[in-house]
Amino acid sequence: MILAVDVGTTALKAALVDRGRVLAAASRAYPTHAPETGAAEQDPDDWCAALTAVVADLLAHPAWSDVEAIALTGQMQTLVLAEETDAGSGPAGADPARAGHRAPCTGRAVLYSDTRAAAEADEIRRAVPDWDEITGNLQGPTANPAQWLRLESTREPATDTGAVRRVFFSPAGLLAWMLGGDAHCDVTTASATGLLDARTRTWSEAIARAAHLPMGVLPAVGGGDIGTVTTEGESRFGVPAGLRIHLAPGDAAAATLGIVGGSDGPTEYISLGTSGWVASIQPLGAAPARPEAEHALLLDPPLDQHVLRIGALLSAGDTAAWARRTLLGGSSPQEADALLDARLDATGCTPSGLLALPSLRGERFPVRADRIGAAIIGMRPDTDQVTMYQAVLESVGLALANALPPSGAADEQSPEAALLPVVGGGAASRPWMRLIAAITGRDALPATAADAALLGAALAAGDARREDPVRDAAAGERADGASADVIPAPVGRDHRWDVLRARQLELFRAAAALSDEM
Repeated sequence: MILAVDVGTTALKAALVDRGRVLAAASRAYPTHAPETGAAEQDPDDWCAALTAVVADLLAHPAWSDVEAIALTGQMQTLVLAEETDAGSGPAGADPARAGHRAPCTGRAVLYSDTRAAAEADEIRRAVPDWDEITGNLQGPTANPAQWLRLESTREPATDTGAVRRVFFSPAGLLAWMLGGDAHCDVTTASATGLLDARTRTWSEAIARAAHLPMGVLPAVGGGDIGTVTTEGESRFGVPAGLRIHLAPGDAAAATLGIVGGSDGPTEYISLGTSGWVASIQPLGAAPARPEAEHALLLDPPLDQHVLRIGALLSAGDTAAWARRTLLGGSSPQEADALLDARLDATGCTPSGLLALPSLRGERFPVRADRIGAAIIGMRPDTDQVTMYQAVLESVGLALANALPPSGAADEQSPEAALLPVVGGGAASRPWMRLIAAITGRDALPATAADAALLGAALAAGDARREDPVRDAAAGERADGASADVIPAPVGRDHRWDVLRARQLELFRAAAALSDEM
């Protein structure tokens, strides 16, 4: 039995997972703060309170006594500052004073979508011209070294970097450490930071030096079993002392393991959460679809000879929520779905006739443009709000389709491999799934049986103990639980979707160029 925890962008979710079956689950939401343009921050104390609350919820379940480990995953590339009283100095991850009190520093964590560090990113690039080559990815204002340098430069009292004893790059890493584990960062999260040397899988001293980031505060690189829960961890969170702590891969990799890992089915999937992405596990050296915008994230063993390729939108579900508030008068997701479903029934799930960009917070994919904004073009006097809402949802699907093989390639795959799994809150929207199926030409498979990242975290914890039945059971539940919910691609697919995808890419590039001049 694994207690799986996913510290997401909008909520912390936890579940008791037994050989791929979710026996009980709980969640707690928390806010994201935007005190100024480009900002995205969260309070680490909210994560701590959420973990304590969900553990209290699950403690009453009869299966709790069988829990053998806690496995943590969650949002990646989030800069978290921490302090440790009475802790000695030493190399990254050494933790010579395990008994020292551990806590997040006063002030908020900086999220992966925070774009305020543009000037600092330019400063690091001048000092390290081969920054992209070292890390294996294109870097910019959202890179953690740039975010650190911005904090170090401002020296705001609430984020005084001089008081920092530890730096983490995910809430999962912080919570695992506060529970009593060693200070670690899983390889997938590390490769998303802009600080990891992808060739050596170690922190780059050159990049850290350019960011004024002391090497001694960095966590050790590598996930897996990193210790056991201490009495302090039990006192704070309610998790029993002595329980094994497993730092699972970051959410993108954990969700991938939960959906496509260990199966002979699909090789990629779509996530429609607050942000959105297409992710696939590919052999090292495989050619990316859009190398100028995709992320290539490394993986811990046993998948260390593979790479997790991600085409990520900074705003997906967040853009849909904005559209419901702005275009549909604050309609609930269910009310908006009913309106859009009726329209798609009437039109045969054809394009809206509009062209939109979902980029409320800048963009990473299919172009990288920090200042780009969202847009809808092509409106006429008779254009109604539901049509505009469809265009917004279309824009997410069209953008993500750039990271998928051409629509015709699915025809050459087996029926199982041609399925396109979709996870996240957006997967609950039937009309959005209909649009995804129409745009990609593939049957959409909403992952409603269980949360993919939680299953993946539990799967990773089981793999560390070589419990192959866990992988087999998880794969079986995914197939059994979701097969009845397949949203088929329309018969006689409208190839205008392919034209629209190309036109949207042109619009992305034009808007990116214009935004740089504004």
